[in-house]
Amino acid sequence: MAGIKTEQPTVKKRKVWLEKPAVPWRIRDVGFVLLITVLVPVVLAVIIKALQAVTLPAFLHSIIGNERIAGAIIDLAALSTEISLIVWILRKYHTNLKALGLQGFSVWRFILWVLAALVFLSVSVTIIFALVSWLVPSFDANQTQDVALQYGSGGVGLWLSFTAAVIIAPIVEELYFRGLILPVLMRRFGTFFGIFITSLLFALLHFQANVVLYTFVLAILLAVVRLRLKSVIPSMLLHGLNNLIAFSIIAGWLH
Repeated sequence: MAGIKTEQPTVKKRKVWLEKPAVPWRIRDVGFVLLITVLVPVVLAVIIKALQAVTLPAFLHSIIGNERIAGAIIDLAALSTEISLIVWILRKYHTNLKALGLQGFSVWRFILWVLAALVFLSVSVTIIFALVSWLVPSFDANQTQDVALQYGSGGVGLWLSFTAAVIIAPIVEELYFRGLILPVLMRRFGTFFGIFITSLLFALLHFQANVVLYTFVLAILLAVVRLRLKSVIPSMLLHGLNNLIAFSIIAGWLH
Protein backbone atom coordinates (compact mmCIF):
# COMPACT_ATOMS: atom_id res chain seq x y z
CA MET A 1 0.00 0.00 0.00
CA ALA A 2 1.08 3.58 -0.65
CA GLY A 3 2.91 5.23 2.20
CA ILE A 4 3.91 1.94 3.79
CA LYS A 5 7.63 1.20 3.73
CA THR A 6 8.70 -2.38 3.47
CA GLU A 7 11.81 -3.30 5.38
CA GLN A 8 14.57 -4.51 3.10
CA PRO A 9 16.47 -7.60 4.23
CA THR A 10 19.95 -6.71 5.40
CA VAL A 11 22.74 -8.43 3.56
CA LYS A 12 25.61 -9.28 5.84
CA LYS A 13 28.90 -8.35 4.26
CA ARG A 14 31.25 -11.29 4.06
CA LYS A 15 34.41 -10.66 6.04
CA VAL A 16 37.52 -10.95 3.92
CA TRP A 17 40.48 -12.55 5.69
CA LEU A 18 43.04 -10.63 3.63
CA GLU A 19 41.64 -7.35 2.39
CA LYS A 20 43.08 -5.67 -0.69
CA PRO A 21 44.51 -2.26 0.30
CA ALA A 22 43.03 0.53 -1.84
CA VAL A 23 45.74 2.49 -3.67
CA PRO A 24 45.42 4.93 -6.59
CA TRP A 25 48.36 3.73 -8.68
CA ARG A 26 47.93 1.12 -11.41
CA ILE A 27 49.60 -1.99 -12.81
CA ARG A 28 51.38 0.05 -15.52
CA ASP A 29 53.01 2.12 -12.76
CA VAL A 30 54.25 -1.05 -11.07
CA GLY A 31 55.58 -2.34 -14.39
CA PHE A 32 57.52 0.89 -14.93
CA VAL A 33 58.82 0.85 -11.34
CA LEU A 34 60.06 -2.75 -11.67
CA LEU A 35 61.71 -2.03 -15.03
CA ILE A 36 63.64 0.99 -13.73
CA THR A 37 64.56 -0.84 -10.53
CA VAL A 38 66.18 -3.65 -12.55
CA LEU A 39 67.77 -1.45 -15.22
CA VAL A 40 69.58 1.04 -12.98
CA PRO A 41 71.89 -1.40 -11.12
CA VAL A 42 72.42 -3.52 -14.28
CA VAL A 43 73.43 -0.50 -16.37
CA LEU A 44 75.62 0.83 -13.56
CA ALA A 45 77.32 -2.59 -13.17
CA VAL A 46 78.05 -2.65 -16.93
CA ILE A 47 79.51 0.87 -16.78
CA ILE A 48 81.74 -0.05 -13.83
CA LYS A 49 82.97 -3.19 -15.62
CA ALA A 50 83.72 -1.12 -18.72
CA LEU A 51 85.65 1.42 -16.66
CA GLN A 52 87.66 -1.35 -15.01
CA ALA A 53 88.77 -2.51 -18.47
CA VAL A 54 90.20 0.88 -19.54
CA THR A 55 93.20 2.87 -18.35
CA LEU A 56 92.25 5.26 -15.58
CA PRO A 57 94.18 7.58 -13.25
CA ALA A 58 95.51 5.67 -10.26
CA PHE A 59 93.07 7.13 -7.73
CA LEU A 60 90.07 6.37 -9.94
CA HIS A 61 91.32 2.87 -10.65
CA SER A 62 91.72 2.23 -6.90
CA ILE A 63 88.05 3.18 -6.42
CA ILE A 64 86.47 1.54 -9.46
CA GLY A 65 88.72 -1.53 -9.20
CA ASN A 66 87.76 -2.19 -5.58
CA GLU A 67 84.94 -4.76 -5.69
CA ARG A 68 83.62 -3.73 -2.28
CA ILE A 69 83.41 -0.06 -3.25
CA ALA A 70 81.90 -0.91 -6.63
CA GLY A 71 79.29 -3.08 -4.90
CA ALA A 72 78.50 -0.29 -2.45
CA ILE A 73 77.99 2.14 -5.35
CA ILE A 74 75.56 -0.26 -7.03
CA ASP A 75 73.71 -0.92 -3.75
CA LEU A 76 73.40 2.80 -3.09
CA ALA A 77 72.11 3.38 -6.62
CA ALA A 78 69.51 0.59 -6.23
CA LEU A 79 68.39 1.98 -2.86
CA SER A 80 68.18 5.54 -4.19
CA THR A 81 66.20 4.30 -7.19
CA GLU A 82 63.62 2.51 -5.02
CA ILE A 83 63.18 5.54 -2.77
CA SER A 84 62.93 7.88 -5.76
CA LEU A 85 60.30 5.70 -7.42
CA ILE A 86 58.23 5.56 -4.23
CA VAL A 87 58.35 9.37 -3.98
CA TRP A 88 57.48 9.68 -7.68
CA ILE A 89 54.39 7.47 -7.30
CA LEU A 90 53.19 9.38 -4.23
CA ARG A 91 53.61 12.72 -5.98
CA LYS A 92 52.05 11.51 -9.22
CA TYR A 93 48.85 10.55 -7.40
CA HIS A 94 49.00 13.38 -4.84
CA THR A 95 48.90 11.02 -1.88
CA ASN A 96 51.03 10.41 1.21
CA LEU A 97 52.88 7.64 3.03
CA LYS A 98 49.66 6.41 4.63
CA ALA A 99 48.67 5.02 1.21
CA LEU A 100 51.71 2.72 1.48
CA GLY A 101 50.45 1.35 4.80
CA LEU A 102 52.36 3.57 7.22
CA GLN A 103 49.73 3.69 9.93
CA GLY A 104 49.01 2.47 13.44
CA PHE A 105 48.47 -1.16 14.44
CA SER A 106 47.68 -3.37 17.42
CA VAL A 107 50.88 -4.13 19.33
CA TRP A 108 49.43 -7.27 20.99
CA ARG A 109 48.22 -8.66 17.69
CA PHE A 110 51.64 -7.90 16.24
CA ILE A 111 53.39 -9.85 19.00
CA LEU A 112 51.12 -12.85 18.44
CA TRP A 113 51.63 -12.72 14.67
CA VAL A 114 55.42 -12.44 15.04
CA LEU A 115 55.55 -15.51 17.30
CA ALA A 116 53.32 -17.47 14.93
CA ALA A 117 55.29 -16.31 11.87
CA LEU A 118 58.67 -17.30 13.36
CA VAL A 119 57.39 -20.78 14.27
CA PHE A 120 55.80 -21.26 10.84
CA LEU A 121 58.93 -19.96 9.08
CA SER A 122 61.22 -22.32 10.98
CA VAL A 123 59.06 -25.41 10.41
CA SER A 124 58.16 -24.73 6.77
CA VAL A 125 61.72 -23.83 5.73
CA THR A 126 63.06 -27.00 7.39
CA ILE A 127 60.54 -29.12 5.47
CA ILE A 128 61.11 -27.30 2.16
CA PHE A 129 64.90 -27.51 2.42
CA ALA A 130 64.72 -31.22 3.24
CA LEU A 131 62.43 -31.85 0.27
CA VAL A 132 64.56 -29.80 -2.18
CA SER A 133 67.76 -31.47 -0.92
CA TRP A 134 66.16 -34.85 -1.58
CA LEU A 135 64.99 -33.87 -5.07
CA VAL A 136 68.17 -31.93 -5.98
CA PRO A 137 71.21 -33.54 -4.28
CA SER A 138 73.47 -30.66 -5.40
CA PHE A 139 71.37 -28.13 -3.46
CA ASP A 140 73.34 -26.71 -0.51
CA ALA A 141 70.92 -25.62 2.18
CA ASN A 142 73.79 -24.37 4.36
CA GLN A 143 75.55 -22.22 1.77
CA THR A 144 76.88 -19.09 3.49
CA GLN A 145 75.35 -15.76 2.60
CA ASP A 146 78.28 -13.37 2.39
CA VAL A 147 76.26 -10.43 1.07
CA ALA A 148 75.23 -9.46 4.60
CA LEU A 149 78.81 -8.36 5.28
CA GLN A 150 79.31 -6.55 1.98
CA TYR A 151 80.92 -3.52 3.67
CA GLY A 152 83.26 -5.48 5.90
CA SER A 153 83.22 -7.92 8.80
CA GLY A 154 84.89 -5.68 11.35
CA GLY A 155 85.09 -2.09 12.58
CA VAL A 156 83.17 0.58 10.69
CA GLY A 157 82.48 -1.80 7.81
CA LEU A 158 80.66 -4.21 10.12
CA TRP A 159 78.35 -1.51 11.45
CA LEU A 160 77.72 -0.14 7.97
CA SER A 161 76.71 -3.66 6.94
CA PHE A 162 74.51 -3.94 10.03
CA THR A 163 72.78 -0.62 9.31
CA ALA A 164 72.16 -1.55 5.68
CA ALA A 165 70.87 -5.08 6.37
CA VAL A 166 68.95 -4.67 9.62
CA ILE A 167 67.60 -1.11 9.46
CA ILE A 168 67.58 0.38 5.95
CA ALA A 169 66.71 -2.71 3.91
CA PRO A 170 63.59 -3.69 5.92
CA ILE A 171 62.18 -0.17 5.78
CA VAL A 172 62.76 0.48 2.08
CA GLU A 173 61.95 -3.05 0.89
CA GLU A 174 58.67 -3.19 2.82
CA LEU A 175 57.55 0.19 1.49
CA TYR A 176 58.54 -0.92 -2.00
CA PHE A 177 57.21 -4.50 -2.11
CA ARG A 178 54.43 -4.72 0.50
CA GLY A 179 53.46 -1.05 0.33
CA LEU A 180 53.77 -0.12 -3.34
CA ILE A 181 53.67 -3.34 -5.39
CA LEU A 182 51.57 -5.84 -3.40
CA PRO A 183 48.23 -3.95 -3.39
CA VAL A 184 48.27 -3.46 -7.17
CA LEU A 185 49.17 -7.09 -7.94
CA MET A 186 46.44 -8.26 -5.56
CA ARG A 187 43.90 -6.07 -7.34
CA ARG A 188 45.07 -7.22 -10.78
CA PHE A 189 45.66 -10.96 -10.17
CA GLY A 190 43.71 -11.67 -6.99
CA THR A 191 44.86 -12.12 -3.40
CA PHE A 192 46.66 -15.47 -3.78
CA PHE A 193 48.55 -14.71 -6.98
CA GLY A 194 49.23 -11.13 -5.90
CA ILE A 195 51.02 -12.38 -2.79
CA PHE A 196 52.71 -15.17 -4.74
CA ILE A 197 54.09 -12.90 -7.51
CA THR A 198 55.24 -10.20 -5.09
CA SER A 199 56.99 -12.78 -2.89
CA LEU A 200 58.63 -14.43 -5.89
CA LEU A 201 59.95 -11.10 -7.20
CA PHE A 202 61.31 -10.27 -3.76
CA ALA A 203 62.95 -13.68 -3.38
CA LEU A 204 64.58 -13.72 -6.83
CA LEU A 205 66.42 -10.49 -6.05
CA HIS A 206 68.47 -12.45 -3.50
CA PHE A 207 69.97 -14.70 -6.25
CA GLN A 208 71.51 -17.41 -4.02
CA ALA A 209 69.38 -20.60 -4.21
CA ASN A 210 69.00 -21.38 -0.50
CA VAL A 211 68.38 -17.70 0.29
CA VAL A 212 65.76 -17.45 -2.48
CA LEU A 213 63.77 -20.36 -1.02
CA TYR A 214 63.98 -19.01 2.52
CA THR A 215 63.15 -15.45 1.45
CA PHE A 216 60.15 -16.60 -0.60
CA VAL A 217 58.53 -18.15 2.48
CA LEU A 218 59.48 -15.10 4.56
CA ALA A 219 57.97 -12.75 1.95
CA ILE A 220 54.63 -14.59 2.05
CA LEU A 221 54.54 -14.19 5.84
CA LEU A 222 55.47 -10.51 5.55
CA ALA A 223 52.59 -9.98 3.12
CA VAL A 224 50.12 -11.76 5.41
CA VAL A 225 51.25 -9.76 8.46
CA ARG A 226 51.04 -6.50 6.49
CA LEU A 227 47.51 -7.31 5.30
CA ARG A 228 46.14 -8.75 8.55
CA LEU A 229 47.37 -5.82 10.67
CA LYS A 230 46.50 -3.28 7.93
CA SER A 231 49.88 -1.61 8.26
CA VAL A 232 53.29 -1.98 6.68
CA ILE A 233 55.09 -1.15 9.94
CA PRO A 234 54.60 -4.66 11.44
CA SER A 235 56.10 -6.24 8.32
CA MET A 236 59.05 -3.82 8.62
CA LEU A 237 59.61 -4.89 12.22
CA LEU A 238 59.30 -8.59 11.42
CA HIS A 239 61.62 -8.16 8.42
CA GLY A 240 64.13 -6.31 10.60
CA LEU A 241 63.96 -8.99 13.31
CA ASN A 242 64.57 -11.72 10.73
CA ASN A 243 67.55 -9.81 9.30
CA LEU A 244 68.92 -9.17 12.79
CA ILE A 245 68.89 -12.89 13.58
CA ALA A 246 70.44 -13.78 10.21
CA PHE A 247 73.08 -11.03 10.52
CA SER A 248 73.99 -12.11 14.04
CA ILE A 249 74.56 -15.68 12.83
CA ILE A 250 76.60 -14.62 9.78
CA ALA A 251 78.68 -12.15 11.81
CA GLY A 252 79.39 -14.82 14.42
CA TRP A 253 77.46 -13.15 17.22
CA LEU A 254 75.23 -16.22 17.57
CA HIS A 255 76.50 -19.78 17.30
